[in-house]
Amino acid sequence: MTEADFIAALTAYGVTPENILYVFSWGMGVVLMSWSVGFAVGVGIKMINKV
Repeated sequence: MTEADFIAALTAYGVTPENILYVFSWGMGVVLMSWSVGFAVGVGIKMINKV
């Protein structure tokens, strides 16, 4: 399978560079959101323990 055949197969399934970037962006957003929530909860717990 050549590179052109591979790209043609991907586009036949609807996989485009834009779709890949969109999914990657959503995934990175979920990771960063989870980290920020965990960080905020950790800081909150530490503040409660100090009181």
